Amino acid sequence: MVSGSIGFTHLNKTNAKRQVNGEAFKNSFRGTSQKISVKGTNPISLKYEYALTKRFGLGLSISWWSVLVNVKDYYSTGTGSDLKDQVDTYDYKMTSVSFGIRPNYHIPIQDKKADLFFGCAFGLAKNDMSVTFSSTQSTGVIRGSFFELNIPNTLYIAPTLGYRRYLTSNFGLNLELGYEKGAVVLAGIVFRFRPLKYEPPDN
Repeated sequence: MVSGSIGFTHLNKTNAKRQVNGEAFKNSFRGTSQKISVKGTNPISLKYEYALTKRFGLGLSISWWSVLVNVKDYYSTGTGSDLKDQVDTYDYKMTSVSFGIRPNYHIPIQDKKADLFFGCAFGLAKNDMSVTFSSTQSTGVIRGSFFELNIPNTLYIAPTLGYRRYLTSNFGLNLELGYEKGAVVLAGIVFRFRPLKYEPPDN
């Protein structure tokens, strides 16, 4: 089986909004006024599972998210008739991609078109951050620059309780509750390579 899902909510984006709206972050800039926006791509998860038995499956999980923080820092330079309004622009882009193995246990139910399962992914998350800077000021600053920052990799652990509902013998809908890259709900589609009609009967 292969499934693709998008996660809700984006807890990493929510946490970024909380941090950038704090006084410590705002006071780190030279201007007295900032315009800050936070955007991001919700966690996206791709999973492959191979059924070892009727109840146990083993597969791979790849998940990804991004957050983009844009800051416009307003200030003035010069004095008197030489007073000019300036703006520095910062773009902070954070991304995280995870790779892991994922065992699943499928809970016995009578409905052949339904699949209730519990699984947990274990692996490694690769984290990256970059900063792009530009300014209207012509002297005293680097007007355009790009920086990449090293962020330590972290463990990737993603437990979820899932439910699949097959609309045809191969294709269905996928819903998972738990924690996946900052998402507590995952919704998407699933494709089963082995049609349901070929599944052996229960003993």
